[in-house]
Amino acid sequence: MAFRLGDYIIICGELSNTSHYSTHGALQLAGMEDAIGIQLTGDCDATSRGAISASRRRPIPPNAPRRNSRNTARPRAAWP
Repeated sequence: MAFRLGDYIIICGELSNTSHYSTHGALQLAGMEDAIGIQLTGDCDATSRGAISASRRRPIPPNAPRRNSRNTARPRAAWP
């Protein structure tokens, strides 16, 4: 099944490339109750080959200032 990860916020995840030509793991996405499993054919690049990589997103404090993003500008009207 095709899945656009860019549409979701990744909370935490783990990828393992400890088997030859196989990468697998799981990602927990915001808004989804269960983690999604990932099974890929192929190796990671040379710096990650044979390793297990895990990451977790730090919580954002409620009073933290928001960073400006390219997408925060209001779109201009195409016509009046």
